[in-house]
Amino acid sequence: QVEYNLKAYNASDIYMVSTVPKGMLKDMDFLPCLRCGGFLRYLDVNHMWMGRGGSKSVIHYDDQDNINCMLAGRKRFIFMHPSYKAKFEAHP
Repeated sequence: QVEYNLKAYNASDIYMVSTVPKGMLKDMDFLPCLRCGGFLRYLDVNHMWMGRGGSKSVIHYDDQDNINCMLAGRKRFIFMHPSYKAKFEAHP
């Protein structure tokens, strides 16, 4: 099963979403601007998204706040005002 998934991962436009393993949490650090004012007290979920590059996602609405960190490469984000949510959900 692992070998099959690794072959698919290396040859297609897929990505992995997982809760950050507890062993990795100790290695995570936040920028000083995120460590002030009690901001971190409100982080209730941590997910790791990992892709081999070139992946795309459809337009969507995240109801959780996000902090995006790139380890390598680049990522393009397009942000839309929440007032457009109904319109873009009507045309996925």
